[in-house]
Amino acid sequence: AARVKKEVNRWLKRLPKGVNGYLADDATGFTLLFLKETVWTLFAALALVGRWVQPRAQQPSYAEIRELFSLIASAGIQQKVELDLSLARGLNYYTGAIFEVKALDYEIGSICGGGRYDDLTGIFGLKDVSGVGISFGADRIYDVLLGLDKYPAALAGAPDILFANMGREAVSYVMPICAKLREQGFSVVIFPDESKLGKQFDYATRSGIPFISINADSEAAAGTVNIKNLGQGRQETFAKDDIDAMVAFLRQ
Repeated sequence: AARVKKEVNRWLKRLPKGVNGYLADDATGFTLLFLKETVWTLFAALALVGRWVQPRAQQPSYAEIRELFSLIASAGIQQKVELDLSLARGLNYYTGAIFEVKALDYEIGSICGGGRYDDLTGIFGLKDVSGVGISFGADRIYDVLLGLDKYPAALAGAPDILFANMGREAVSYVMPICAKLREQGFSVVIFPDESKLGKQFDYATRSGIPFISINADSEAAAGTVNIKNLGQGRQETFAKDDIDAMVAFLRQ
């Protein structure tokens, strides 16, 4: 490793003045990182340095990199972006640029990654369709959010109101009401199954849900919505379009 580093340093002396281990692109403000403390990357860096001393205009790869970083700048991306020659992903199908995303404030590997492929869809019978794919590491993203305490506080709490499931038609009736309450900032759930009311009440109590709404055929026919405060035992009936009154009751 020491010998390789020595060789790299020898090549670095041949770089243009001001370029010292990093290739700074003044046009975009981004930094192209190519030198890292690993032997494998040093070999890659050595190969790059050997080509860098040639005229830039003769390097199509340099033009592609410059175009890529110019597009990144044009897109208004503010996050730190680096060119890392040590990356290797999906050698059997990626045909262009590859990328990985890392959390800057949490020590963990990449949390998502992907790249360009020219004909990956060909294996599914759809020929000559290019694209860019990305996959997300759900477990690592979870660890980062948990480690940095980034989960919204509301996610840790119970829903604000449970709409009982009284059958398909009743669910269809309350769904627009649920949507309007969500627009007002409430966490609203509908019980997933048409079960006995006792089971649905038990679920609300065990989950700490403070309100329950039970609406069957009679409420749908009358155009009304019942909402009950489970803690106080107080229940009120509202016109299905009177969202403001429902909001006021839920916020008491």
